[in-house]
Amino acid sequence: MWNQFNQLHTPIDNLHDRSSSLADQFISVASALESYGTRSSSILSSDSTLAQDIHVQEKSRNHTVLAAEYKQLLQEIRDLPDFHDFLQPPNASNILSSVPPDGSVIIFIVNKIQCDALALTPGINKPVHIPLENFTLVEAKELQSRLQSNLLNQREAEDRDRAGRPCAFPHLPYMASILKELWVKVVYPVLEGIGYSVSSPDH
Repeated sequence: MWNQFNQLHTPIDNLHDRSSSLADQFISVASALESYGTRSSSILSSDSTLAQDIHVQEKSRNHTVLAAEYKQLLQEIRDLPDFHDFLQPPNASNILSSVPPDGSVIIFIVNKIQCDALALTPGINKPVHIPLENFTLVEAKELQSRLQSNLLNQREAEDRDRAGRPCAFPHLPYMASILKELWVKVVYPVLEGIGYSVSSPDH
């Protein structure tokens, strides 16, 4: 719900046009819930006073009531014409219908468990899953660090060159090694996964 609240601005503007009272009520309840979510939790303990225990229990009841009201309002909004997907994740078919007709959209998923790519391709009614079996989060961070260092060295070399001190560009072979690693572990598997005819990584 907290992520939904942060992304609320555009859909709530549309709701205001349809029903300003319902939009204001929804914002009020969502704000109250957001406030509960950002407060530090209070925990009942054997050392707490009766007044403290009552206060914590009252807060818990209020939160439960707000959550139920939020759910009810959300259902009311989704029952309105054209609002059935209010605060819902985008439908896959809608996303795929928006893919450019002359190419694919590639989404990379990089985490500690595994790395994958999802290809949204015209004419295919579901995302294509492409495992990046030889790529890891650690390697991604290492390549990012190497690339940043390389770009910094390149900028310094260009500054020296502009100052009238010609210098070699030792960063070029280093950049080539970064690009080759990305080609072998990321780009080639993706192109192969979406059916492009490409040379093997060894060529």
